[in-house]
Amino acid sequence: MKNNVEFWRVDSQDTKDALHKFIDETYAQKKVITFTLTNEKKASIKQFNALHVWCERMADALNESGNDMRKTLKESVAIPWTMLTVKSQIWKHIQLIVCGKESTKEPSPSEYAEIYEILNRHFSEKYGIHVAWPQKESSEKQ
Repeated sequence: MKNNVEFWRVDSQDTKDALHKFIDETYAQKKVITFTLTNEKKASIKQFNALHVWCERMADALNESGNDMRKTLKESVAIPWTMLTVKSQIWKHIQLIVCGKESTKEPSPSEYAEIYEILNRHFSEKYGIHVAWPQKESSEKQ
């Protein structure tokens, strides 16, 4: 039996009413509905921008300390870090483990903080590298 999955974001009376109608109609047909609800917001645009700034700074710190991707991940090829490689090879890997979300737009602000703390602790202890999370005024892309 194929499972149908519906995702709803209810942020107005109209979408609330539409969801209620959908529930009534689906229940009338299927006689069973399973819900998973959340009300935690996703990361904001500023937080998403801050992630990019942090990844860029982490790439610079890793490169400056002589920890290219070869030394950190794969020994056979010297590959310098970039914002995108930090994001895809470091941040997203831990994000998937911590909160099970693939896109960096999906985690909540508290999940962003948890991921950062894990990575900050790891790089501080293993490589002596600490890159502070960008503050509001510095998280805007330059």
